[in-house]
Amino acid sequence: MSTGEDPVMPSDHQPPGPGPSADRPGTPPRREGTLIVGASQAGLQLAVALRQAGDTSPVLLVGEEPYAPYQRPPLSKEYLSGALEPSALAFRSPAFYAEQGIGLLTGERVTSVDLSADGGTARTASGRALGFARLALTVGAAPRRLDVPGAGLDGVLTLRDRDDAERLRERLATARRVVIVGGGFIGLETAAAARARDKDVTVVEAGPRLMGRAVAPAVSAAYRAAHERRGTRVLLSAAVTGLRAGA
Repeated sequence: MSTGEDPVMPSDHQPPGPGPSADRPGTPPRREGTLIVGASQAGLQLAVALRQAGDTSPVLLVGEEPYAPYQRPPLSKEYLSGALEPSALAFRSPAFYAEQGIGLLTGERVTSVDLSADGGTARTASGRALGFARLALTVGAAPRRLDVPGAGLDGVLTLRDRDDAERLRERLATARRVVIVGGGFIGLETAAAARARDKDVTVVEAGPRLMGRAVAPAVSAAYRAAHERRGTRVLLSAAVTGLRAGA
């Protein structure tokens, strides 16, 4: 998967540090260029599009995770099954960011934004002040966590980012039974990856059919049949009311 015309080059190395619009604590922030909060595929594509459009002003991409932008779709498929290693997830090589003049600041969480007529200033949890003339938010969505007794037990995991996938992959290595709450695309992909590792898998979906908000009933039925043929149990119209250890 690529975000532009240039090839994706896997790398284990960290990309270049923050660009010219990233200011150290105590330094008055310069309000220039574009600050992109969220080192996601959308954030990277926006940075690339600005350069392709001839924008030469500073562009800084800020991400909370310690990684450069990477592909998320494989997390619930090839990466979870062990067929893909972390280095293969990267969209771009470190050299790409330097060549394009795109600043990349990883491991920083933006906690507040102050807006003004000429731009504004974003502040991070570590105390950095990042000035900008234009601001883009490309942070994506967060998984909805279960609000039921036992939701905080060891072994109850969510899947959104690379660290989540790594934890899940490690637990799958020794797990015998896997229960997946949510019969959407990611839940079903995770179920398929677990079944490929010969785990006992149950998918619990609160709605009356799988992927009910995304596909037609006939498609839902076909996916259910395909997963059941591969040995996955599917429970529909089943709301989770609690979790117990060792049950």
